[in-house]
Amino acid sequence: MKNSQNLGEEDFRVLITYPNLTMMLVPSLAIGIFTRILRKQKYQVDLFDTTHYVAEENSSPQNRVKFLQAREFNETNDLGVRIRTDLIDDYVEKIESFRPHFIIYSVVEDCYRQTLALMEAVKSYDIPHIVGGVYPTAAPEVCINNELINVIGIGEGEKIIVDVAEAFRLNDSLDEVPG
Repeated sequence: MKNSQNLGEEDFRVLITYPNLTMMLVPSLAIGIFTRILRKQKYQVDLFDTTHYVAEENSSPQNRVKFLQAREFNETNDLGVRIRTDLIDDYVEKIESFRPHFIIYSVVEDCYRQTLALMEAVKSYDIPHIVGGVYPTAAPEVCINNELINVIGIGEGEKIIVDVAEAFRLNDSLDEVPG
């Protein structure tokens, strides 16, 4: 999947991956903005959001109930949300079904380990990626020194995302892309 050369914009597939803690935050506005910007370029764009996955038995919402910070609730009945537990398998399935040419990871510090687990699960596919968001902007040296991470975005990704995607689509250098 690595070589995306000679693809038209309408054939270029971008997967936005949003690692998140269980039921904690809605996807950032950047996810919607990136989707709009990339679709305006005529790229095929899809999202993999981890908000509804539970990695441990005691997720944060369950802990809030335990410590009397929230009332007991059922995610499915009260929120209409189906909690999932097979994060890695689902991510690999998404990669295999969507077959992205480029992956965008938007990362905060609390989700950095989850991001690395997702990246580890799909590293054999050798898909170009960028890791951006608050954490790479605040700790770029930590991110770029990780062997799983090839490219990081520092600062406002909205300003560079098309340039980065185009560089990967055309198999060009990223040397002239700011951020």
